[in-house]
Amino acid sequence: MRPKYSIIVCTKNEEKGIEILLNNIPKNVKRNGEIILVDSSTDKTPVIAKKLGARVITERGKGKGRAMKTGVENSRSDIIVFMDGDGTDSLIHVEKLVEKTKEADLVLACRTSKNFFYNIFILTHRLLFFPAKLNFKDPLTGFRALKRGLFRKLNLKSDDFRIETEMNLKTISMGLTIKSMDVERVSRGGGLSQSKFLKSPDQWIKVISTVLKFLITGSV
Repeated sequence: MRPKYSIIVCTKNEEKGIEILLNNIPKNVKRNGEIILVDSSTDKTPVIAKKLGARVITERGKGKGRAMKTGVENSRSDIIVFMDGDGTDSLIHVEKLVEKTKEADLVLACRTSKNFFYNIFILTHRLLFFPAKLNFKDPLTGFRALKRGLFRKLNLKSDDFRIETEMNLKTISMGLTIKSMDVERVSRGGGLSQSKFLKSPDQWIKVISTVLKFLITGSV
């Protein structure tokens, strides 16, 4: 039977995070969705994911954006849910996120936290996107949902961490609707210091330059 939605999780060496994410899969998610792990790990992440019920696809290319596209290519549903594989997202929010795709073209699950340093990190994202009229708590969240048709229409080019930025800005430029919902952030497997985005200053520069280009030229 065709699933109601496809959950795509992109991972690279996330043993602790993927165990946190998949250890408590709600019954309704097991019944209604498929979980696809697009993986480029050298550790036991794919082994753990298979044991915990995910379908694992090995990604030969580089970058989160490339992995997200591979996940969509191998999915079977008309509704796509993207989640990070570091354990900071919870599958208990998936059904509500999917339901909101009836109200908006793109739905962002904005993570809330009591962690001071994480909130400073997220505030920088919010300030970056504010001039582009994307005033959400967590605009670069990896936990988001949209319909397959929109994903194709956006024709996303980014193969790296810029893909969420490109997705946001192209949705805005097309005059489409973005809505958000608050979700509680789970502690990251291995801690915040293990974030690959945090440890990739070249990706910060690319994200900032993409937003600035949009503000100046109106294109991505």
